[in-house]
Amino acid sequence: MTKNRIDAVLAQCRAEGRKALIPYITAGDGGYALTEEIVLAMAGSGADLIVLGVPFSDPIAEAPTVQKASERALAAGTTLAGIFEMMGRIREKTDIPVLLMMYLNTIFRFGKERFFSRCRECGVEGVIVPDMPFEEKEEIRAEAEACGVHSISLVTAASAGRIRMIAGEARGFLYAVTAGLEKPSSFLEQVQENASLPVIAELPASDFTHAPEQIPPCDGILLSNALVELIRQSSADSPAAAGRFVKAVRAAMNLQ
Repeated sequence: MTKNRIDAVLAQCRAEGRKALIPYITAGDGGYALTEEIVLAMAGSGADLIVLGVPFSDPIAEAPTVQKASERALAAGTTLAGIFEMMGRIREKTDIPVLLMMYLNTIFRFGKERFFSRCRECGVEGVIVPDMPFEEKEEIRAEAEACGVHSISLVTAASAGRIRMIAGEARGFLYAVTAGLEKPSSFLEQVQENASLPVIAELPASDFTHAPEQIPPCDGILLSNALVELIRQSSADSPAAAGRFVKAVRAAMNLQ
């Protein structure tokens, strides 16, 4: 299997005793050029990996903030083919690992083999498919692994009795969805007890710049809503604003 930089970066984070910082933005929100600038700004401000959301016409699994960003991106003409072209340009300037978060139907419509071949060609090293149940993982696993792309497994509170099984077959890291949980720490501790891979916690609306003690036990955090909303509010200044935000969160995480 082709070596994957996701593994190398997360191993480095563990060796250095720090949590990975993984910002999420919606690809094409504001246009491809703006997304490129934001990715480069975040890569230069302390992000370890970056997740790009692929806009979808019916993003039922997303928070309202991300849904609206998806609508804006689609209205601006964003397509999966365009995102791959954008990734080719990004790869000329940074080697930070990039993952796509998307719906399974988008992969099927593009064609599984074609999709993962384009991932390999453009430097996309992982995919997160929120609407793909664990039982359906084989739908894309062969094509993903053939191209050296990690298909990231998700665990939720509803996965409690199957965490060890899911973790045993996971690649890259475990994506722990904590949205809606009153006590995410308890859930994340349970996940870590059953996983050898890094555990990345989804923390959609939190800004830890002033409260690093609120970061729950995990190997990294994925920030989405707060950053997506910041980009909307900042408009043309969003690359600089995103860079400042990521740098501030990175500094707070280093204080934990």
